[in-house]
Amino acid sequence: MRLVVLRFSALGDVTLLVPVLQHLATRHPDKRITLVSKPHLAPLFEPLAVDFFPVDLKGKHQGIRGLWRLAGQIHRAYRREGYHVFDQHAVLRTYLLGFFLSLRGKTVWRLQKDRSGRKALTTSPPKKLNFLPHVTQRYWHTFYRGGLVEADAPATWPVPVYPMAKTTAAWWAQHRGGLNLAFAPTAAHASKRWPRDYSVQLLRHWAREKEARVWLLGAPGEKAELQALLRESGAAGGVLAGRYSFDQEIALLKEMDALVAMDSFNMHLGALAAVPLLVIWGGTHPAAGFAPVSTGPQEHLAVPQEELACRPCSIYGRADCPRQDFACLQRVAPAQAWSALQRLIPSLGE
Repeated sequence: MRLVVLRFSALGDVTLLVPVLQHLATRHPDKRITLVSKPHLAPLFEPLAVDFFPVDLKGKHQGIRGLWRLAGQIHRAYRREGYHVFDQHAVLRTYLLGFFLSLRGKTVWRLQKDRSGRKALTTSPPKKLNFLPHVTQRYWHTFYRGGLVEADAPATWPVPVYPMAKTTAAWWAQHRGGLNLAFAPTAAHASKRWPRDYSVQLLRHWAREKEARVWLLGAPGEKAELQALLRESGAAGGVLAGRYSFDQEIALLKEMDALVAMDSFNMHLGALAAVPLLVIWGGTHPAAGFAPVSTGPQEHLAVPQEELACRPCSIYGRADCPRQDFACLQRVAPAQAWSALQRLIPSLGE
């Protein structure tokens, strides 16, 4: 029997599916698991006993006809061994794909998102800050409703091992410093981006450490922005944005002394690496259920709720600020971040 899991995006949400599928594969070695997702996400699942079924949502699987074609391809691939379908995305595309598979006699178990809970969390103040179930728990509950696991999700999740490729290891041996900091200063939305001058100040602190290097992470299109940031700070190191596949980024993060990240995809990569992690929160909040899942040490910086009642203003982030000043980010000072880094790396400043 095969378990066909649907999840097309977003990067962070797909990353949070990794430990859940790893645990599921361990629990059910008699069942094969297939993840249906975008091809560039496949490296995240390399260490897992999970097959990958790539989708081309801008090509042959685009639109209603394309999803019908995709349903046919899935059914032909797995009908002989039998399969169950788990929609861990619950968006229009996967609803349609699930419907097309149900026409072939398949039951589809679908992620329950609790949209009303999310709306209440982001409503205008005064608000009551209720912590929603973590998304890994929601993924788990989908499999529970399909009869695969017990109701309660594990208290801790397994950490996959991402081996470093020979070419990556050779590069790292030549470039690593005595102290190595990974820094991911960008995010998809302005409400999750720390002010640029704050990033420069933090890197200047880091540059004063002996044999310290910083490695900047981000999307391939942010490479020029990150290079300019590195030059302005005067710190030694380099830009890794777009250089390596996701599995190799995780392998490199495992070698770092710490990672500083916003609420972003790189935060979740760092969690998979179990690297000491400092997260700077802005307009989003861990209460929404998207905090990093990590066995490594963590520090989280955010403006306290009693000082800024509008947080969170969004579940995923937004381009604007209801107050027009992004106070949630402006009030997290570089000195606070440096103090948090010293807690993660006690040798700093010695």
